[in-house]
Amino acid sequence: MHIEIELKTNKEDSSITCFPIMLKGLEEAMNDTYLDLGTPYRPIAIDNFVNIEKNEFPEITEKTTISISLKPADDGPSFGLSNPELVCCKAKNVGKDFINQDGKLEDHWKKIFNYKKKWVQNTPDGTLYISPNKKHKCVIKTKEALKRNYISYSIMFSMLFENSKGEKRKYYFNLDPLVKISSRG
Repeated sequence: MHIEIELKTNKEDSSITCFPIMLKGLEEAMNDTYLDLGTPYRPIAIDNFVNIEKNEFPEITEKTTISISLKPADDGPSFGLSNPELVCCKAKNVGKDFINQDGKLEDHWKKIFNYKKKWVQNTPDGTLYISPNKKHKCVIKTKEALKRNYISYSIMFSMLFENSKGEKRKYYFNLDPLVKISSRG
């Protein structure tokens, strides 16, 4: 299974970056340790179980459609983890330029992204939540002219886990990298 991030700047130009999730190691850790509660409120951080290798979290430029999805493995063992489901993506602007300015926390996202309110929610603390669409993807598009921004975002998903005793429970997981969003050049 892997997390897929697709960046599309026009109809012909797109790039896909995949980040495999090491399910075997995650299952072992869940059976043998207390990682966290695994609830939506306190999801299990999986940064240590995501294989970055040669891939980097891509820098995002203007007029780019960002699409994040969860792709189950086509073959191979599923271990005790099954039924992966993308829950949401969450973004926070952590750049000093943004934090040091006065203004409404909710309105600043309109300067960075174009989005449909049906799938996106601003919260009073300045967090932007993006729900998966009908194709099970979190999708948002950057504006034409951008200042440099540093966005902390997280990808939350759930999976059913059957432990070594045969007990099943839905767990929530979180991956939270930092990404730079800016104009080209």
